Amino acid sequence: MPQWTRRQLALQLAAFVALLAVAPHLARAAAPPGPEARAFMTRAFAMLDAAVAAGDQPYGA
Repeated sequence: MPQWTRRQLALQLAAFVALLAVAPHLARAAAPPGPEARAFMTRAFAMLDAAVAAGDQPYGA
């Protein structure tokens, strides 16, 4: 079994506490988008497709 110094143990504890603090935010960010976001993206891509079909170049030259 390795011998940990107090500093190493403190750093490991701090990293663990930081991970616990950000875990809910990471879980929320990884969750699939809700119905409002899906509807918005569907409309946005439909508008982009219509612009491309009309001959526009929405991304520039």
